[in-house]
Amino acid sequence: MILSSRSFGKPVESLGEMKEAVATYASWSAEKLRDDKSAANFIGVTIKTNKHRLNDKQYRNVQILSFPNATSYTPEIIEYALKCLEMIYREGYRYKKAAVFLMRIVPASNTQINLFQSNYPFEKREKIMYAFDKVNRIFGPETVKSAATGMKKFWKGKKELISKRYTTRWDEIMEVKI
Repeated sequence: MILSSRSFGKPVESLGEMKEAVATYASWSAEKLRDDKSAANFIGVTIKTNKHRLNDKQYRNVQILSFPNATSYTPEIIEYALKCLEMIYREGYRYKKAAVFLMRIVPASNTQINLFQSNYPFEKREKIMYAFDKVNRIFGPETVKSAATGMKKFWKGKKELISKRYTTRWDEIMEVKI
C-alpha cells in the first residue's frame, strides 16, 4: 500500500479546496508508484474532521474504487481519487485531514489488460509519465503538475511546524559550536 496524507493548515470547508488536496495527494502517490516501477489496482480516499474540536460536527468516511487496469498514470489516479471524494464529501463540516491510498500494488511490467480494453494505451501513458517525472527530477518537484492540484493551496500545512530532518537532508544537519 502507498499512502499520502497530511493534516490541513486550516480547516477545509469547501469541496473545491478538498479536491485540490486530494488531487495533490493522488499525484504524490502516483509518483511514488512510478519510482517503485509499480502499478496499483485499487484507490481509496478518506476524509475526516478534527475529533479534538468537540464543538464542531464530526464526520469521517472512506471510499475505495478499482481501476479498470493496474495503473500509475497520474491523470487516471487523480480522476478516480476525485470520484471517491465526491462519493463521501458532505457540506457543512470543517475537515482536518484527507488521505489517498493505493492498494494491491503489482510490478508495472506485469500489468494485465482488461479483456474488454485491448487498445489500452500503456506505452503512450508510460512515455508521458516518464517525461513528466524527468522534468520534475531536473527542475524540482511540481515543476510540471496537474491543474487539478491547484495553485494557491490555502489548505497546506504550516512549514514552520516541521521538525528538522537531520538524518536525511544535508542542509539541515545539526551544527555543534564549541
